[in-house]
Amino acid sequence: GANYQGENNRRESIMSDSLFLSSFSFDRLNLFIKNGTDSQLKYQFNFNRRFDYLPSPTFSNNELNRYSTADEFVANTQWFINETSALNLDFSYRNLKVTDASLGSEIPRKTYLGKIDYNWQILKGAVKSLSSYQIQSGQEIKQEFEYVKVNSGEGNFIWIDYNQDSVLQQNEFEFSAIDTANYLKVTVFNNEFIRTNSNGINQSLRLEPKFFIEQSKNKGLWGLLRKTSTLHTFRINQKTNSDQGNENFSLLRFDIKDTTLVSYNSFISNNLFFNRSNPKYDGQLGANINQSKIVQISGFESRKLEEYLLRFRYSPVNSVDLIFNGKAGLKLSDSESFDERDFSIQFSEINPEINIRPKSNLRFVTK
Repeated sequence: GANYQGENNRRESIMSDSLFLSSFSFDRLNLFIKNGTDSQLKYQFNFNRRFDYLPSPTFSNNELNRYSTADEFVANTQWFINETSALNLDFSYRNLKVTDASLGSEIPRKTYLGKIDYNWQILKGAVKSLSSYQIQSGQEIKQEFEYVKVNSGEGNFIWIDYNQDSVLQQNEFEFSAIDTANYLKVTVFNNEFIRTNSNGINQSLRLEPKFFIEQSKNKGLWGLLRKTSTLHTFRINQKTNSDQGNENFSLLRFDIKDTTLVSYNSFISNNLFFNRSNPKYDGQLGANINQSKIVQISGFESRKLEEYLLRFRYSPVNSVDLIFNGKAGLKLSDSESFDERDFSIQFSEINPEINIRPKSNLRFVTK
């Protein structure tokens, strides 16, 4: 099929017959192909071409002049492979060409946005997988931080003049929980933008043997497996600067040491559950690794958290829960510009907890 859309918005001065700068017009042609909605494989493809017209800012003529041409391709597919698996794909690509740069501030650019999802399950739902991968190009504003003085007690940072020069410097502000903190950290935006490429991957896998092990097999090894479940999660999001010669994205290329990096976040989690949702008792073992890196005007800042946890709950009576929470791990921080903010801390925590529920809408918690 095909369709057309257009608009001609001319605003002229009564005195001079010249066009106001708010005048504009455009023509948009759309070609598409798609199939029926009851198909196992659904698809739709679109091609759009748009012409934009603007008046001359110098009022050299009384016409709307060709400003830009944009070509866009969009694809959407849904494939229901069978009753237990499905694949979805969405992708768009846009190429903007500026015909006359004197008419506006747009710059020529090629942008894209894509996402693919694949979901499947086997053994009556005992094994479930969710996979997702996405790419995107765009731009974001450059940002930096500054510290603003506020009334005592209204901030969360304090200033320590380490070098005794009475000059406020970025590395002289420290987070403080005391009630006299008098500086706030605020984000400062400017008029500079950077072009970026982003890609991310997300994978989760859930194992629940109780869905394929018969309920009658509730003793021995089979009974133990029925009470066990696991959840595994893996996620990475990365954004790079395409202004530094990195115009094209690289599939599945994730590197926290990339010299064009703008930001990086990764999360890996593995959890083992035993007797989950049982009203009498349950337990959990977990291991999480969270890593991030952000590049600012002052340099990069990197964080890493490795955490291992143990949780056990026991209910001697229906209205009382005895809970044990334990954690141990490692915290790392690395700042390119401020070495005094680097640290490596090993930690451990033990948090016993008692929950008492005398009524359905009333709970007392003791930690």
